[in-house]
Amino acid sequence: MQTTLALSHLRYGLGETRAHNVFIDRRTGARQWYTHHPPGVPLMLADAFGLTGDESLATARGVMIAFSLGTLVLMFWILSFLFNDESLALTGCFIMATLPMQSFFGRMVNYEAPTLFFACLQLAA
Repeated sequence: MQTTLALSHLRYGLGETRAHNVFIDRRTGARQWYTHHPPGVPLMLADAFGLTGDESLATARGVMIAFSLGTLVLMFWILSFLFNDESLALTGCFIMATLPMQSFFGRMVNYEAPTLFFACLQLAA
């Protein structure tokens, strides 16, 4: 779903989509607005597709994996700061990376990976 929304931004431009989530049927031009979530993830995916020139699922998952890796870096920093022990921080990151939340949703093209990253960024700040 997020990839389809991103492709609407990429193919029709922000002038047409108004930077909102909208499904555009290529055959009929019909539009269906999806207002249940903010457009952040589809806009990030559209940027990644545009920068790489690749609209594959691998690119979309790569964006989410990058957010997951960023979350692990932030968590390492937070744990190192709190406990002043790098081996404990590394163990905490390993545990976090293997928990179902991170290992399943960390590669899924949806809101979980960026949300967790920005929540950890707020915590680090």
